[in-house]
Amino acid sequence: MKLKIISLISLCFLLFMGSCENMIEEEIYSDLTEENFLTTEAGISAVLNQAYVEAQQPGQLYEHRFSESAINSGIAYGTGGSFQANTAVPFRDFTWTSNYNHFSTRWNSYYQGIRNANIIIDNLADNESLSLEFKTQTTAEAKALRGYFYSLLLQNYGSIPLHTSILINEFQLPRSSETEIQELIEADLTDAIGVLPVSQNLYGKYTKGTALAILCRYYMNTKQWQNAANTAKDIMDLNQYELFPDYVSLFGHDNEQNSEAILVHPRTVAINGGSTVTAMMTPPDVPLLPNQGNYAMRLLVFDEFIDSFDESDKRKDLFVTQYINKSGDLVQGYGNDMTYINKYPPDPNGSGFGNGIDFMEIRYASILLYRAEALNELNGPTQEVIDLINMVRSRANVPLLSVGDFDQSSLRAHILKERFWEFWFEASEREDLIRNGTFVTRAQERGVVAADYHTLYPIPQDEVDANTKLNQNPGY
Repeated sequence: MKLKIISLISLCFLLFMGSCENMIEEEIYSDLTEENFLTTEAGISAVLNQAYVEAQQPGQLYEHRFSESAINSGIAYGTGGSFQANTAVPFRDFTWTSNYNHFSTRWNSYYQGIRNANIIIDNLADNESLSLEFKTQTTAEAKALRGYFYSLLLQNYGSIPLHTSILINEFQLPRSSETEIQELIEADLTDAIGVLPVSQNLYGKYTKGTALAILCRYYMNTKQWQNAANTAKDIMDLNQYELFPDYVSLFGHDNEQNSEAILVHPRTVAINGGSTVTAMMTPPDVPLLPNQGNYAMRLLVFDEFIDSFDESDKRKDLFVTQYINKSGDLVQGYGNDMTYINKYPPDPNGSGFGNGIDFMEIRYASILLYRAEALNELNGPTQEVIDLINMVRSRANVPLLSVGDFDQSSLRAHILKERFWEFWFEASEREDLIRNGTFVTRAQERGVVAADYHTLYPIPQDEVDANTKLNQNPGY
């Protein structure tokens, strides 16, 4: 398809100069032509790479998911800079609104990723000039990405407009039913799983395990327990993943591309590619490596959460309970609700606010606990459920559990604690609480004026304003 671009200025100029015989013809420089873009491997691959960029959400988009989830769950709070008023307080008090800019930016990023996936799927469907292997593999990656984006949209906003092709003239669509959205997510990810390899040459590209992990999380959050348990077992049976031996060094720069990473977001120090999470959560008076800086904000952990860990738990080692500040003074964090997080340590090669620290959105430990949780929901405590939990606890150096110590209800509550201890500040606290049915009640216990509608975020107001067929989520 030829892309014909006529600007309003050019059109006015043509009308004004209509009597001239020798017009200056503007030469359009663009790769977006039928001959050399969407019919070539290079062109299709460029669109696919951009879809991956939207999934990785460069800049602070993905990092804000960490702080929002931790603050929302009540284990941490934010202070300092504009972050306190614009992000920390609204997520602490559940006073976020449909005009919150991160909602609209994130929504746009997800839908841009969906658009790119649709471009690939549409243009490869009847393309006979490319190899079958390339078409099959690339379509599978595009479907896995589309399934990923829609699973996040469904989880955060509920039913939303479903765009499955760029070959339409109608851009304003109403909400699709949750059933329609779920059917697409399951179909996309299932198709991808049947094609994707167990490993890729390029780190960060989706594999069979990645698509299975996205599907497993989706099944968990929609409470399809048997499907979730089966999918977790499929991941385990790939024999591609295992728990990294040392939790404390798991998240550092030196141990990237480890055996536990399934869905990972690579980061580089390059402009707009680096991670800013270290700069976001390190107090301003903490000495850093040369040429590195941090923001005026800080994310601090409540003593109550730290006290919930077993005394021998190695995972506590990534909390900084006291430190020597830039002035040489001792700052006592623990005991004053001022412990800070060192889960993502500074990158020795970092620059300014940027670090090349990769993020693991889903790792193997989560799959083990997903299967344990799903099996408990199906059958209550069994030895297999306890064994799965103990695999994670063993690495943390905490006492192992016994099956006789729990009934189904008490084990459900304990698995939620296990997930908090294992995945704190990995952007999973909010969804775990929602799935557990305690997100609102726990907030109310903290004195927050919370209601059931808070389990969904509002549709960005600019989207509602632009689309007359799209109504706002209840309560907003």
